[in-house]
Amino acid sequence: MCDPEETAAKAVGESVGKILDSEAAKNLLCPVTNELGLALGEIGSAFRFYVSENLEKVFKKWAHQRQGQPINPEQFQRVLPLLQDASLQSDDELQDRWAALLESTVTKLGNVLPSFGNTLSQLTSEEARYLDELWAAVNREYPLPDEPYRRNKKLFDYRFMTFVFDPQLPTNLLSGYEIQRRKEPLSPEQKTAIVKRNKLQLIIQDFERLGVIGTRTELVQGSSEWIETDSKEVEIPGGTALFEQTFFTPYGRGFIKAVSPKHNSSRRGN
Repeated sequence: MCDPEETAAKAVGESVGKILDSEAAKNLLCPVTNELGLALGEIGSAFRFYVSENLEKVFKKWAHQRQGQPINPEQFQRVLPLLQDASLQSDDELQDRWAALLESTVTKLGNVLPSFGNTLSQLTSEEARYLDELWAAVNREYPLPDEPYRRNKKLFDYRFMTFVFDPQLPTNLLSGYEIQRRKEPLSPEQKTAIVKRNKLQLIIQDFERLGVIGTRTELVQGSSEWIETDSKEVEIPGGTALFEQTFFTPYGRGFIKAVSPKHNSSRRGN
């Protein structure tokens, strides 16, 4: 019986020649093939587990971001560990981010971690788009109309994340426990909103799991009240409350910058 991994590797290996013959791959790998004496067999062996039709598309996007500038053998060695995960990505938007990560890997020495590839491989295109939107929202200079108030520019809460995800999505939806105890059926609008809310919660938890965002609790003093006595006004301090605040971790900030497509220079917060 054939080993599944061996079969898959063979299938990928058979496509190496075709991929290496593509214009994007030739331009990027020209210095490498020259240094190895045009030993395409050696390169094919190195690429056997990494190259696929998806990788060719990533190479084309990467070549476009580099404006046709080829990479050298040292740069090739740095991106090699990323190619296997990159070759498994078929989504066009995420391929843009893989191309950006490859470019960041060869140009931003010391600012790109190998684990960025693993993190990117675990994101869906919807998560990646929302992450971009949340990053832009946190870093924009002026708030949008109806945007939830933030006391600290770098901190945000669930209400803010909900607004970025869908400004029309209520934050006071029924909990799962309340839905179970509810006797009357939910309206179609309520069902749609709850599905969106649940998806958002999963995305937020995934960002936390990946270390892109973190949370902390703050003890906030409530507003004081003043009462007037016969002789003077007396301040009565407001009560305190715990608030959970979210922030982009240093890892998250570095990751977002590394995977932001380089042709989109208008992206804020980079």
